[in-house]
Amino acid sequence: MYYEIKSPENNLDGDGVLKKFKPHLQKLNFKVEVSQKKDDKIPVPVLFVLNNIIEKCFSANAVSAKGIIVIEVEAGRSVVNFHILKNIFQA
Repeated sequence: MYYEIKSPENNLDGDGVLKKFKPHLQKLNFKVEVSQKKDDKIPVPVLFVLNNIIEKCFSANAVSAKGIIVIEVEAGRSVVNFHILKNIFQA
């Protein structure tokens, strides 16, 4: 798998890397993002208000069946520009 996603030889973006991992994650019962369309995104709640109402959430690339593990795949420009830090702070 490493050689299929290794940079710079493969020059994949985050979606390209996720596509390589998708069947493996699905075998582990992860729900995996289908596309970048709003309806296909996987919302992960991060802030709740009174009565357990979701105030804020972000989109993840994959989530485990029990919602315990959240995966966000970053590659290319996002890694160079430290976009990955934004995702960590959101979580």
